[in-house]
Amino acid sequence: MYQRVSSDDPLIQSYRVHLKEVAKIRNAEKEISNVCRWLRFLLPDADGASVEFVRSPDKVRAYVDNLTEARLNRATICMHLDNLLRFVAFVREQSGPEYDAECDTFAAALKSAMRGIRREGVPAKRQAAPS
Repeated sequence: MYQRVSSDDPLIQSYRVHLKEVAKIRNAEKEISNVCRWLRFLLPDADGASVEFVRSPDKVRAYVDNLTEARLNRATICMHLDNLLRFVAFVREQSGPEYDAECDTFAAALKSAMRGIRREGVPAKRQAAPS
């Protein structure tokens, strides 16, 4: 889980520029680090970053399970998923129409995972005490 693709990869370098200059993200390096770990998890045998990860929406749950097993709290896991959603949007914008549907499917899997995590974190409503 702590291995990552190189942050010198051209796709990652392009994303770094996007985060800093277009999206104006202050903590871009932390987000880059999260994305690089995520890409290594999804594509363990790949030589570098690749848009091929969007063809593996079924691995989103396994990634969330991995973060949970590492004892990250719900807010941190949601932050990771948010970082990944931003990356998927970037990839969709950069990759052209042949990946649009797969990016949309992958983004939907991320959003579904986020909803599930947030739902787990909502405390049960308290019943009003009888007066």
